[in-house]
Amino acid sequence: MFGFRLILHGVLFCPVDIAVCLLPTIFLKDLLNYFTLQQSSTTKKEALFNGLIISLVFFIRALSFTTLLLELTSLAMKFRIACSSLIYRKLLKMKSTTIQKFSLGQIVNLLSNDIEKIDRGVVFFNFLWIGPLKVIITAYYLVVTYGYSSIVGMAVPVLFLFIQKLMASIRRIEQFLLLEQKHTSNLPLLLESSFHNVDRNINKGAEESDQIFGVSLRNVNAKWDITSSNSNLTDVTITATSGELVAVVGAAGSGKSTLLQVILKEIPNLSGNLNIRGSLSYAPQEPWIFTGTLRENILFGEDMDERKYQEVIRACCLEQDISRFSFGDNTLVGEKGVMLSGGQKARVSLARAIYRDADVYLLDDPLSAVDVHVANIIFYECIRKHLKNKCVILVTHQVQFLENVDKVLLLDKGRVTASGNYSKIEGLIKKAVENCTEKDSSANIIPLKEYDRPSETHEDRGSETLNPYKSYCLAGHGWTTTCLLVIFFAFTQVLVNLYDCCLQIWVDGKEGSANSNTKIQNFLDDTHVLKKSNFHSYDCFG
Repeated sequence: MFGFRLILHGVLFCPVDIAVCLLPTIFLKDLLNYFTLQQSSTTKKEALFNGLIISLVFFIRALSFTTLLLELTSLAMKFRIACSSLIYRKLLKMKSTTIQKFSLGQIVNLLSNDIEKIDRGVVFFNFLWIGPLKVIITAYYLVVTYGYSSIVGMAVPVLFLFIQKLMASIRRIEQFLLLEQKHTSNLPLLLESSFHNVDRNINKGAEESDQIFGVSLRNVNAKWDITSSNSNLTDVTITATSGELVAVVGAAGSGKSTLLQVILKEIPNLSGNLNIRGSLSYAPQEPWIFTGTLRENILFGEDMDERKYQEVIRACCLEQDISRFSFGDNTLVGEKGVMLSGGQKARVSLARAIYRDADVYLLDDPLSAVDVHVANIIFYECIRKHLKNKCVILVTHQVQFLENVDKVLLLDKGRVTASGNYSKIEGLIKKAVENCTEKDSSANIIPLKEYDRPSETHEDRGSETLNPYKSYCLAGHGWTTTCLLVIFFAFTQVLVNLYDCCLQIWVDGKEGSANSNTKIQNFLDDTHVLKKSNFHSYDCFG
């Protein structure tokens, strides 16, 4: 669709562009003959007509080019939106480990700079074949009109083009020889140069999840960085079935969130068996809120079921928050949910996961961003009651709720140190909590000697110096290059102004010469008439 419209615009514009390129030269020739030739066959009316045609042609050229540019810009914008949408859809299908192979700068560069280059390429693509065609037709016209000598004028720019390329090649060779070693940098992902490579990279690791039920891990080993020697999870074994609530606890960095990422297949399973039966619903630790209404963030593309929607709102303690908003759940939350607090974002993210009727729910510490009262309501009304028939894996630091879960999994440095009912491993959990508390307390203690001496600040005052400008000039290979550059710029401007002055002097001189010739001719005609009248007088009186 884009290709056909792109070529169609070029085909329609090509004849107009060629016509407005040749017609001014044809009419300009007759117009100049009127001012330069003494015995010109061009009348004053024809000269005025030629001038009018030239002005009209330039007007048509500007109008047609602006219209073409508008259409191509609109087409390029649609093409850019389509490419961006394709990239975003592919990114959403990628695993977290695959995305980590690309830096954020590469992805941003792909979605901004490279897409923008394609935008410009779409606008100026047709000129790749219109330009050579114009050159061929113009050369033919010049040869027919002025002979083969006109080819010399066309060959000079081409010759300078080859000289410039030769100088650039010599310059690159000099830089290569001056370097002690060749430095290579990571090449950016150029979308306009290889669509298939980008598509291959984006599709890398994209897999469809199997619709299965329940979660079972046996001797699973996984790590974020495959090249690293240390594993984030080591020999992890866990089983969760329908109607069972499994709590995962442990210190910060023990691998709790990593376990959920393994279940989501965002981290590759290096060894062991991972079986999932049923659809998954995930509530991340850091809520993701998009620009839209509160209802749209909860539904997240699902069909609206009023009864289920109200149950989810009630279970996630969002009724009072919605009642405080002027427009209820139709209130716009702003970019990244700026209108919501941290606790409200966490509950909206939880409500989104709960509203999706899944078989397995993975909840990554949804109780940490709310107060104790709200946490109690969410745990008992939402997790225990609303999801009582579902398989739920809950990552939490709220140990007061562990008595009401079916199974507790204690993680330490990526290993399962204890698992089972809370009553069986209560001692190990309390010991782990005490160790975490001691580490956090000692980490927050800062030696007093670090505050013995306040930091000193310095402030420079005074007028602005010329050092920055001097450094800027010296950055361009010294004063010699800078002076030559200034001279070349000035010389270029002088040539441009000299061209206009010479053209004006030439036109004025030709116009004055024509007037002088006319006056002389009139004088000679008057003298001739006078002589003839004298001869007739002599004949009459003599």
